[in-house]
Amino acid sequence: MRFSVVIPTYNRAQLLALALDSVLAQRTSVPYEVIAVDNNSTDHTREVVERAAKGAAAEVRYVFEPVQGSSAARNAGIAAARGEILAFLDDDVIAEPDWLAALADAYARVPDAWAVGGRVTLRLPDRLPGWLGPLDGLVASYLSEQDLGEDLTRIEFPRGLISANLSVKRQALQRVGGFDGRLGRFGGRLLSGEDVELCYRIQRAGGSVYYCGRASVSHLVPPERLTKPFFRRRAYWQGRTEAAFSSGRRVGPQAAKDVLKAAALYAAGKKWRAFRHELAAWKAAGYVIGRLHDGRRP
Repeated sequence: MRFSVVIPTYNRAQLLALALDSVLAQRTSVPYEVIAVDNNSTDHTREVVERAAKGAAAEVRYVFEPVQGSSAARNAGIAAARGEILAFLDDDVIAEPDWLAALADAYARVPDAWAVGGRVTLRLPDRLPGWLGPLDGLVASYLSEQDLGEDLTRIEFPRGLISANLSVKRQALQRVGGFDGRLGRFGGRLLSGEDVELCYRIQRAGGSVYYCGRASVSHLVPPERLTKPFFRRRAYWQGRTEAAFSSGRRVGPQAAKDVLKAAALYAAGKKWRAFRHELAAWKAAGYVIGRLHDGRRP
């Protein structure tokens, strides 16, 4: 069993260096290669990759993908990979030393697995905004948290796994195809769901998808994401994403309730609870616009 670790990246050379260091420091006997996919960066990404490749215990390769978008970058990594299992990481995560060994163990324990994803915890800045409340549930997921506990657990749609820490067998990708280029981050769009959609196709084809809590990475959250405008945009685009997977549902009544609750809670000085209801309303707005403007696909 050989792994190909695919890391798409765009103008995050410094963060990419940390991600590469963590992958190359894995405590494992499993053979693996590392593929950094430069998605049209203008910084010194190539130099970072070439520096990491010198003297590394695993092979490190640089791939350039000019077509912008996270799905296009991951698909370029798929095309270049040589491993039996492709493990995708974001360029702003730090893999724990036993991350790869835990993935390999999961595939050995559940032979029916076509895909296995792992835990993503949040590594927050030392100083947090005073308005910020507990980061849990949907709000935490807006920062790419994925924590379903320690166990090895089978996942069923509509629950999916996120590509910040997701591995897929090559045979599964050959069977169902890669990431949908119409989904995923592109420019200023905070669209997501390309990973959940891939898991859905895998399950429709008869494969199983698992979550492995021991295969853990931490997501480095920059201060600029801990702002109200970011959360509002992220909630809106979550609604746009969910519109792509829905046959249509009524969100108007609940959205109206969330707006009224937010107004009442703001008036009562309960700002964090109010903001969470405001985000729910933003998500509903994104959903409605997605259905009206784009139909079944954003």
